[in-house]
Amino acid sequence: MVIMEGKKRNQFNSYVKSVAVAFDVSEDDIFSDSREKDVIDARHMIMYLCKARPMPMKFIHSMFDERGLVMDYTSVMYGCKSGEKKAKKDVDFSETVQQIMA
Repeated sequence: MVIMEGKKRNQFNSYVKSVAVAFDVSEDDIFSDSREKDVIDARHMIMYLCKARPMPMKFIHSMFDERGLVMDYTSVMYGCKSGEKKAKKDVDFSETVQQIMA
């Protein structure tokens, strides 16, 4: 279990780095309380990527918490669903997801 958690943690951090570059935002901004659209979209993409991996919701929640963005569990669920909707409707968002997952 510890090995798997380490792999998921590494994958989470890899997603954060890739998404920060794709959205041209800093990792600090992603885990801040910023309400800028690009930052919110970046968060939602990270949550969506993690859920698609699949990573447990509890793990995703704890990783955001660990990086300094404390939010409730329902916010993480909303972020995952929002990312999924954006991936279905927004070609650029979807292409970025595919590039990061490759």
